Amino acid sequence: MIIVGGVSFEVKREGTGRTLVVQGNIYGVAADLTVENLQQLSADLAGEATRWRDEMDAAKRDATRRDYYAILGVDRTASEEEIKKAYRRLARQFHPDTHPGEPEKKVAEEKFKEIHEAYEAIIHNGGGTAA
Repeated sequence: MIIVGGVSFEVKREGTGRTLVVQGNIYGVAADLTVENLQQLSADLAGEATRWRDEMDAAKRDATRRDYYAILGVDRTASEEEIKKAYRRLARQFHPDTHPGEPEKKVAEEKFKEIHEAYEAIIHNGGGTAA
């Protein structure tokens, strides 16, 4: 068995040459491949895999990029005192101990962590956006 780009092939001898039979689908189409076509398929699949990986990396970067000032609900020009006030207000509002129900407590806990991360990044690290 040969695996290329996540697609497995079984090598079978047919006649004087070999034919590779796709076990599964490529873009929803099952196909028989000759040995000569394998190199082209391998290159195509590797190219697709690279493109998909790059798209996933870009999506992850966009999803994890956070504007810490927006999380705290303050302007980028806010003073340290304004940032502390916003942090304390939100920390009280979303502290897990103030939410008795299990689903609400989990949501509050995640929000509380996000608020704390934003405060730490702005006050201690001097940054407003994470990558």
